[in-house]
Amino acid sequence: MNFRDQVAFWGGPIGFLLAFLLLPSGGELSEAALAGTAWWMLWWWIGGAVPLGPTSLLPIALFPVFGVMDIQSVAEPFGSRFIWLFLGGFVLALALERHGLHRRFALHLLHRLGGGPRRTLFGFMLATALMSMWISNTATTLMMLPMALAVLALLEEQNGPLSWGNALVLGVAYGANTGGMATLVGTPPNAALAGVASARFGVDIGFVEWMAVGLPVSIVVLISVFFWMVVVYKLPKGKGEEATRLVVQTERAKLGQMSPGEHRVMWLFLGTASLWILRRPLNFLLEGWGFQLNDTSVAITAAVLCFALPSGGRKESGRSGPLLAKEDLRKLPWEILLLFGGGLALARGFEMAGWASAMADGAAGLGWSAGAMLILVTAIGLFATELMSNLALTLLLTPVAGALAVGMGVHPLYFAAPVALASSGAFMLPMATPPNAIVFSSGRIRMADMARIGVVLNVTTLVIILLLWRTLAPEAWSQ
Repeated sequence: MNFRDQVAFWGGPIGFLLAFLLLPSGGELSEAALAGTAWWMLWWWIGGAVPLGPTSLLPIALFPVFGVMDIQSVAEPFGSRFIWLFLGGFVLALALERHGLHRRFALHLLHRLGGGPRRTLFGFMLATALMSMWISNTATTLMMLPMALAVLALLEEQNGPLSWGNALVLGVAYGANTGGMATLVGTPPNAALAGVASARFGVDIGFVEWMAVGLPVSIVVLISVFFWMVVVYKLPKGKGEEATRLVVQTERAKLGQMSPGEHRVMWLFLGTASLWILRRPLNFLLEGWGFQLNDTSVAITAAVLCFALPSGGRKESGRSGPLLAKEDLRKLPWEILLLFGGGLALARGFEMAGWASAMADGAAGLGWSAGAMLILVTAIGLFATELMSNLALTLLLTPVAGALAVGMGVHPLYFAAPVALASSGAFMLPMATPPNAIVFSSGRIRMADMARIGVVLNVTTLVIILLLWRTLAPEAWSQ
């Protein structure tokens, strides 16, 4: 290991040991262990010396030994219903990817919207955003980027280097980031907030409740990003229609007709999404029969069906057997689920030690108004995620933000939900989100260009979240 790697590794355990050396006289070892574990996890999460998933297991290894929590209490967050909700969503998304249904949808949308540079950019951003509402933004970006690069290659072959070419590449990443805001399963921070809100403050956030706020924010941010890209890159109105059409037609021809497996995945997806959206009225109708639907059970049922339903394909086509096979389990992002559980365990430790409330009391003592504090915590959530995992940030910051809200006499979600939304609005740096990193790796984007455009988009997103949240929150959370 070079010096930088050594610092990234040893900074974690050394910080854990220093927590005991700096323990005030009369302090409890459990508090030192909690502080040291938080430092250790945060250091490795940011530095990347150890993968996110194994790092997230540190509470299970350390908390029972040092008396922070017993093993049962620290293990419970890893079985949170929101982790299972996300697992079900991951499996359903994997079925969409395996059968190519997401690609068919994207190409159909591009066929309808594609044209000149402006329409092509909007088509790519909209297609990416819509898919990112339901499947991994990483997978969405990996699928859309090659198509965007193919369109650019044809255009530059005909017209030479294009001054606005990078807008299309960045548009894919920004569309993926923006689309995830819309749904509870769109990006891990959304479900993380729901988990913290339920466990810490007794507030349940359903699929529809989140979409009531997340979808309008996602739409307005997407449109704002599009117009800013048009202005910055001076996208012309015409030219390039034929190149876009050729790429889309070629890719659509490769797909052929929908297979039986695609049809079945499509209906399974539509059924799952419908049950998520219509759960409340259905529960009202089914109440007399003793049935009650919940988002997690719906997601897990869909996941089981993905492995139980036959694809309907023939053996010679290579698509026989169930919609998903045992081998597909290896493709699931288990690391994200472990990160989710580790963050919830750490948040529970803060709660039991009273630290979240203490930090919130300290912030409340500044004498700021609720509006000013809302701006501060949301800005922290947005800009801090440029340097660390947005899921880790949400898990660490939302318990404090919620406790701060309670201390100031407002609803716990008043501060916590904007933090979760803002953590998905990272547009400045490649390391901020996987989509940013993927498009940066194409070699077409310089970090300076991403930062120059991203800082304006970050500020714009901050303003949009604050304005829409203040407008929509009373209706969204009063139920």
